[in-house]
Amino acid sequence: FLSKEFWFMSIHREKRVSMKLVAEKAEVSLQTVSRVVNKSSGVSLETRQHVQRVINELGYRPNRVASAMRGSSKTLGVVGYGLEYYGPSHTLIGVEQEASRLGYSISLQLVQDPENFDAPAIIDHMLDSLVDGIVWCIPQIGNNFEVVDEHAKKISTPLIYTDVYSSTADFVVCSDNYTGGCIATRHLIEQGHKRIAIITGPQAYASAQERQRGWHDTMLEQGLDPDISLIKEGNWTASSGADCFYTLMQQTPNVTAVFASNDQMALGVMSVAQKMEKRIPDDLAIVGYDDIPEAVFFRPSLTSIRQDTVRLGANAVSQIITIIENLRIGGEVETTLSQIQPELVIRASSLSTS
Repeated sequence: FLSKEFWFMSIHREKRVSMKLVAEKAEVSLQTVSRVVNKSSGVSLETRQHVQRVINELGYRPNRVASAMRGSSKTLGVVGYGLEYYGPSHTLIGVEQEASRLGYSISLQLVQDPENFDAPAIIDHMLDSLVDGIVWCIPQIGNNFEVVDEHAKKISTPLIYTDVYSSTADFVVCSDNYTGGCIATRHLIEQGHKRIAIITGPQAYASAQERQRGWHDTMLEQGLDPDISLIKEGNWTASSGADCFYTLMQQTPNVTAVFASNDQMALGVMSVAQKMEKRIPDDLAIVGYDDIPEAVFFRPSLTSIRQDTVRLGANAVSQIITIIENLRIGGEVETTLSQIQPELVIRASSLSTS
């Protein structure tokens, strides 16, 4: 797990591969490199081949917007997934709304499998579309981020992430999932619960890990045992929440509260609990995550952690446009790491009636 202090560290932006670096490595002039890149005349075949080898070795890629248009395309490349899920779809809504407000269009590419995709091909496609910047809305799952970051650092077009928890990323806007996990768990403890289970999202997801870490640390801080038997792994669906809760009740029947890492899984917990004739919240308190619009209509209404994913997408766009403008005028760009803070929305599913 990543330490919370990571987000307050000062991290220097790594130097990107530039035309100047290519010229220095190849021991030729900037003009020669420019001629090779733009396929202009006036360069011998031997020199052209030598410079091209250095370009390939360093992974240099020209800024196609600058070379083709001498200005801005007013287009952002957006890579997303999961339109069927509340969080990812609303992040994209925020991206589109803010881009439109600021006079930018978007070139959207959806990924079907967020764990397996061809990152270089996706980024190259975006660059071929002459985008000014890229907003990467794919969650960090396993090592999928490393492949993207490796390629992103070789291009001059800036790229910002919306769901990454790595100190090597240059530009990140994300939800503070760790704090969300802490808030949910602390609320249940304040209601008098000591055996608090958690149903996590898929453990390959960094966001699921962060919510679990918040639960774990808060339990320890309050002198409670975050026993492994209290942890069940779901897959974000209501059916997985139901299955996890059924297993939990078979193995650890003395649980009095459940923190479900999204509202869909919380709905599954509610369904099984009611079939078991458990009264909510008297016999079982439940807290979800996301605060989907339907949460208020659950019976009983669902306490949930609200994360403003629309604002998350909007902030990513406003920050990448600021970065684009600074780079265009030759200004320095510092690493950007910012978080959207979650909020506890208390409803009937968790309030003690005693």
